[in-house]
Amino acid sequence: MDFLFSGGSYLYTSFWLSLWSILPLLSHLSLLFYFSIFNFLSTTIMILGICL
Repeated sequence: MDFLFSGGSYLYTSFWLSLWSILPLLSHLSLLFYFSIFNFLSTTIMILGICL
């Protein structure tokens, strides 16, 4: 019984650790995504401004 409990807590801890390691990566990716969209929009507006 003790062994099962320790195994479960180990899985629980590793799950949370993996979640915490993935979260910054996700936020970093979303930042890159938003930055690329902003970059694309500003470039498009600049090109339109030059053409007009």
